[in-house]
Amino acid sequence: MRYNKNFSSKNIKKIIATLLIVLLFSTSYSYAYTTLYQKESEEKISSGTNLKKYTLYTDDGWLNINVLEVELDDKYTKLQVLTSQNGANKLQNVLTLAKDAYAIAAINGDFFSGSNGTGHSIGLSITDSNLISSASTENLSKNIYSSFLIDEDSKVFFDYLTNKITLTSNKTDNSIEISYINKYSTNYATPVIYTSAWSTTSLGSSETMNLTEMVVEDGKVTEIRVNEPAVEIPEDGFVVSTFTDSEGGRWIDDNFSKGTKVTLDITYTPDIKDIELAISGGSRLLIDGEIPESFSHVSTGRNPRTALGISEDSKTLYMVTVDGRQESSIGMTQTELAEFLKSIDVYQAINLDGGGSTTMVSQGLGESDLSITNNPSGGTLRSVINALGIVSTAPDSSKLYGLKISVDDTNIFQGEEREIKVTGYNKYYNPVEIDLDDIDWDYDGVKVTVKDGKVSGNTVGATTLIASIGKVETEIELNILSAANELFISPKKESIAPNGSVSYTIKAKNKNGYYANTNLESISSKIFSYYTINNELANIPEDAKIENHIFTAKTSGHYIIEFTKGDIKSYTLITVESSKENLLDDFENQTFSFDEYPDEVKGDATLSSEQVYSGNTSVKLEYDFRQDIQIRGAYIELNNPYTIPANATSLSFWVYNDSAKEEKLKIKLKDANGSVKLIVLEDGLTHNGWEEINYDLTNTALPATLSDIYLAQDDLSIKESGYIYVDHLIYYTNQSPEEATVRIPNDIKLEDSNNAKIETSQTYKIALLDTLTEPTLMIDDMKNKTLISSINKNADLTIFTEDVPNELLENISTEKILPHGYDLIEKDDITIIQLDISNYGIRKTDSAQWTHLQYDIEDSANNTILIVLNDSIDNFEDLEERKLFVDVLCEMQRNLGKDIYVLHTGYTTDYSMERGVKFLGINSKNILPENVAKESSYILISITGDQFYYEIKNIFE
Repeated sequence: MRYNKNFSSKNIKKIIATLLIVLLFSTSYSYAYTTLYQKESEEKISSGTNLKKYTLYTDDGWLNINVLEVELDDKYTKLQVLTSQNGANKLQNVLTLAKDAYAIAAINGDFFSGSNGTGHSIGLSITDSNLISSASTENLSKNIYSSFLIDEDSKVFFDYLTNKITLTSNKTDNSIEISYINKYSTNYATPVIYTSAWSTTSLGSSETMNLTEMVVEDGKVTEIRVNEPAVEIPEDGFVVSTFTDSEGGRWIDDNFSKGTKVTLDITYTPDIKDIELAISGGSRLLIDGEIPESFSHVSTGRNPRTALGISEDSKTLYMVTVDGRQESSIGMTQTELAEFLKSIDVYQAINLDGGGSTTMVSQGLGESDLSITNNPSGGTLRSVINALGIVSTAPDSSKLYGLKISVDDTNIFQGEEREIKVTGYNKYYNPVEIDLDDIDWDYDGVKVTVKDGKVSGNTVGATTLIASIGKVETEIELNILSAANELFISPKKESIAPNGSVSYTIKAKNKNGYYANTNLESISSKIFSYYTINNELANIPEDAKIENHIFTAKTSGHYIIEFTKGDIKSYTLITVESSKENLLDDFENQTFSFDEYPDEVKGDATLSSEQVYSGNTSVKLEYDFRQDIQIRGAYIELNNPYTIPANATSLSFWVYNDSAKEEKLKIKLKDANGSVKLIVLEDGLTHNGWEEINYDLTNTALPATLSDIYLAQDDLSIKESGYIYVDHLIYYTNQSPEEATVRIPNDIKLEDSNNAKIETSQTYKIALLDTLTEPTLMIDDMKNKTLISSINKNADLTIFTEDVPNELLENISTEKILPHGYDLIEKDDITIIQLDISNYGIRKTDSAQWTHLQYDIEDSANNTILIVLNDSIDNFEDLEERKLFVDVLCEMQRNLGKDIYVLHTGYTTDYSMERGVKFLGINSKNILPENVAKESSYILISITGDQFYYEIKNIFE
């Protein structure tokens, strides 16, 4: 029976209730996305701090969220606003800020304005009751930038603050309003105050800015400086900076002199007394547990996010980062962030600076070193203006309280070793040094041994490894796996540009499909075969290499890579795209002129037919660098600089050289950002004859312009003259080759116990085939007829994983199932589920299939589940979704006691195991005409009750 789903509200409730067994769904809040999967982990990193990690898979993609939960009433946990040790106006990354402050964890803080390594916080920042930066003046007209504050009584506040700063002369009782404390200003007509927290020195006057600066120390004016350089800022005082020719400058002149007493008043609205700590951000995200109707400060789109929140009882602080702009985490909108915070019981919250600034660092339990906890969107840490850090003030204690064991993989192949790490911590959860020789090891289960920091076992099975020092002990669950049965290589198929590379991830699996890391030195890799762009077998190019399981090649074409571990092998396909040559100048005309630097340098650039790479002429560049001058250059100056377009991959030209030269070969480029780059292509010329000189444009902002090719010498001791020839100036672009029709060889693995023939009167037979193709040769027609005859004779049902032309189906007398989106078919004791993954994944094709799949497996009354895919999961663009798909099936098979089999289009006709779930792949399309008789086959599946067998039937047997 085949049916389409038209779910009633009763069924929808049943779906959600059922899915909660396997997945955690968000049902309380109306997210912009639907959560398909959620996983949480938690680790205590100090006496008052826990680190929680959330992984969400949604219909829009993945989310990676990190949450530091801080117990504010823990007497050994302290918060600090972290700024650079070189001054609050210096930008530094969060990791450095945290290390310098001996923090155990930190997140980035306020929005900031800055460039070239300096800047200022947009909002208010206070630490240890010391003002670092005044509140935003934009809040005076409208609430925009909110703040998080703690007063000296440990009360917590979230609010929009303004401050009024006045400076009074005790000599005249006159006052003036100060615009900022410790911020750069666009207009110093209103005075700005700088304290020692800002930097060691004041701004000082410059060619573009005439300032009057008044130095105040211990409440008295010590100096008034007019149009003078920067001055040291006193530790117990400040410097007032204002334009000399302004109201501020005149006010200082009228009201102050050396020795005048000064009164500085700062009042806050709302009136919060005795602020111990403050850090600002953008909008309030939650106010008394509710999301505001509108946000005061809006950052649109899904982006990396940082937030700060508090529980309703004000006892738990939440420091949150959400990764974004990545395949592994799409980021959140402000509303989505607020909804997530509400879902984890945050009551008040503000949005901090996000985007490339979003950073969290933390120590692991028992660790003394900080590491980056999240995945910054730029790939590297951005320098920021400040951070909020967690500092442990617990007393030093070397008394051991707990141990932690870490391994990079808890599955270990029989006879192999795994490095193991043990750390210790005291009762405050701070690190305690331990001596590994002091550890006593034991096990509960199969025998394992620990030697020289490595654990191994020779008996297959589960075990608990126990480490103890005195009465302190800890344990970890390990699995000793049977010998490797097959290799899992990722990526299975990949396309790269010429001179590109592929770094392979390699794991092995045992006969039941359980993965483990394996000793990479036990695996060899080589280029097995090479096919040209036109799919013709050829000799392997000399420039193609695989070293340390990293493949590189310049020559375009298709490469089969072989990986070997003992008697098992696996194969992958790499396609190197072809390069298109685009001519800029073949130097057949005078499109250039000669230039020199400095004028004393002699030389020339002329058209010449003496040495030619292509065409009739080249450029002869002559140089004489025998002058007693440090830097000398001889230039081919292009009369009209050439544009290198945005799709260019490299720049190239040919150089003829007749003798070894110590001159540098360089080019002059202006990139898309307007930056002029003088690029050294060769430090010296050592080749003889013509040679191609290539410059990789991967890291150049394009489009760019090329204006000069030249020789340069900056070593005063080298005084030479000579010449080179330059010809055939080009740039390369990539173009995709024809789709590879070469066949990846079958992986070699051990025999499968299910690969057997069974015949009983109760056996239900299923023929598995990918497709039928229109015959082009006589052998193709014979293959189709023989295949159809075999299927009609042996099978009750035929399952196709791909579409088949209707006219080719007419002669198949069995019931047929063809792909047409998600579907559920109940057949006696078998449930067949069709999944559409044609868009290289489940979610990208139709994310609703995730919900249907899990419900249908759970709801099925049958014990045997066949899942039919119209592609291979090895073609998933999102490898994490591939892993999740396998994880969910394995978990459901284990929890529900059902037998799950996956039938799919494959690279080869073969089987694979994934932790108890069997995958059968069928591939009958890519068979060379000469191999049709030998290799044409289909899979015949035999099901009797709960027994599942299959055989690969060669149709010409």
